[in-house]
Amino acid sequence: MLPRVNNIRTETGEFLLFSTEDYISRHLYAKGSWDPHLLTISRLIYKKLSTPVILDIGANLGAYSVPVAREIMETGGQIYAFEPQRIVYYQLCGNVVLNRLDNVFTYNVALGSTERQIEIPALDFEQSDNV
Repeated sequence: MLPRVNNIRTETGEFLLFSTEDYISRHLYAKGSWDPHLLTISRLIYKKLSTPVILDIGANLGAYSVPVAREIMETGGQIYAFEPQRIVYYQLCGNVVLNRLDNVFTYNVALGSTERQIEIPALDFEQSDNV
């Protein structure tokens, strides 16, 4: 069974977060953003581009994609977010819709150096500290 979901407003966007002890959700609950240093470094790069295109590989719930997409929306910038875990991918899609981000394109795939099929294990959301 899936864990309960909470709708949380943070300084970087609105998020559907599981009510579990996973690291990213816990961090968003407590701090209101995910890795502000990464956002600052990214901003230094994409602010120089007229229409940025950004890949978020292993996008998880969108804690990086959502704030960046919000910032680059008015320039026509786009985010391509890849998340292989089915339920976390659904959470990512929910967060994209919740924040009304039509400049984010999500893909339920893993990226790697070879083309092949892999098995993504089912998660135990109550036991995992990093979904």
